Amino acid sequence: MEKPAVGETLVFVKLFEGQPWFTTFCLSRDDICWFFFPTEGPEPPPGSMMLGSGFIMIAKFRRNPDSWRRAFERLSELGFVSLAEARQLGWLPPDWEVLAHMSHTGDEPETPLDSDHG
Repeated sequence: MEKPAVGETLVFVKLFEGQPWFTTFCLSRDDICWFFFPTEGPEPPPGSMMLGSGFIMIAKFRRNPDSWRRAFERLSELGFVSLAEARQLGWLPPDWEVLAHMSHTGDEPETPLDSDHG
């Protein structure tokens, strides 16, 4: 995969507790990137938030020209696939849309993302 453009929001999906769970990835100008992911366990890991029977964690990648590459590798290790691949696998209906998050786009939350370039 090519290095994403700065500020471009990409959507990745995994199955968690039998349901599709998406996360967004965005690379900043200073090569910092991050994404959230679900994890299971009886005790909350440090810095996590509750999610059903599991917890939400954050993966942060610090200033490094290859941070995006390491982030994509970690997404894959965690079972995430691109939005397009999730549709091909039948995890999502073809017309399913992810709503934009204001912190990534500056738009209202109801604005769908055009994220089929994963």
